Amino acid sequence: MEFIFIFAVNLFEVFFIYLFQVMKVVGAFGVDALVDDEVLAVFLGD
Repeated sequence: MEFIFIFAVNLFEVFFIYLFQVMKVVGAFGVDALVDDEVLAVFLGD
């Protein structure tokens, strides 16, 4: 029973870390897209 509990906790930690990494990557892409839009607007004189 203790093994199952430890396994569940480890699985939760791995899932949480994975979710955090995905959010960080998506956030970075969002910022990158925003910067690209700003640079494009400057070049087009908008």
